[in-house]
Amino acid sequence: MFEQELKEMNKLSEADKYCYEYYQKNGHYMAAPTKNEIIYFLNLFWENKTPEQQFFLAELLNEEDKENLSKIFQPEKLFFQSNMNINLYVSNRYFTMMEHAHDFIEIECIMKGNAVHDPCGDHIELKEGDIIIVPPHVPHNLQPLDAATLVSICIRYTTFEKTFRDMLNCNLPISRYFKNMLYGNQANSLIIITNALDDFARTLIIMLYRENKLSDKISDKVNTHLLQSFLYYVAQNSTQNQISDATMCKNETILHIRRFMIEHMQEVSLNMLSHEFHLSIPYLSRFINKHTGVNFSELLKTIRLEHSKELLVGTTDSIYNISVSVGYECESYFINIFRKTYGITPLQYRKLKNC
Repeated sequence: MFEQELKEMNKLSEADKYCYEYYQKNGHYMAAPTKNEIIYFLNLFWENKTPEQQFFLAELLNEEDKENLSKIFQPEKLFFQSNMNINLYVSNRYFTMMEHAHDFIEIECIMKGNAVHDPCGDHIELKEGDIIIVPPHVPHNLQPLDAATLVSICIRYTTFEKTFRDMLNCNLPISRYFKNMLYGNQANSLIIITNALDDFARTLIIMLYRENKLSDKISDKVNTHLLQSFLYYVAQNSTQNQISDATMCKNETILHIRRFMIEHMQEVSLNMLSHEFHLSIPYLSRFINKHTGVNFSELLKTIRLEHSKELLVGTTDSIYNISVSVGYECESYFINIFRKTYGITPLQYRKLKNC
């Protein structure tokens, strides 16, 4: 099911082929395209141009200031038809995107391969299955690596605020990030959710892609409901350990350290991290504190306890087995540290969440 849509998403577009030829000839991705190349790409991107898009292309022909070219990605009206609240496209491959910002919210999903986010020169590597959520007016330039498939879902700000209002008030790990993204002091920070795309989440994206291609009278309504299902599903199934904001990940190394700690939470130590990342223990301790705001022990405790909460609700494993699986050999120590952190015991937490 959806094999044809998946094949379309993964194949090289005409713009991709143009950039691939440039890559083959010059040995690096196309960057800093000329005005004429931008117009060429936009003509491919906007197959059925709206009046606003046609007017914009005419204006662009007369634009001489290269710095103004990045503003082409900003206005909602250039990305949405008047009857659309959601739009979806596959990002260009073999192309280094200029840093830009939007008036709308963008959800970038890495369906295949890897990608690099390079805001203001900070290098963050992202893997297949990761999601990055970009608030309005935040500079970004996520780039697929080689033939990777990166699907961008664009949502009008007002539509997101209205459709996902309930999620803002839910007791889900992602809810706090959405609140800060829209109204708080992190409104200028991207949200990264690692390993968020399982088979069901990918299927929902493919369904969004198909409806977006149909572009009939009810497609936008269908896509609003599909996107609502997608985000609620991701929110429900994403743990605190998977979610971070880009301000914490501006240094690529801290993102890799955090991932390594999650993958090896049972036995990880400063010595192990020091060996893995070729950093001295004193430097590593300062580095973790600087980029996360807590020391190694506190970060490891948070990672372990957040995963234990997931196991308490999602499995019927005994408290002892959960304790061991997250790295605490002594069950009584696990219970005590859980109670000190959350105010209730693991068993009480399980009963509360499963009632």
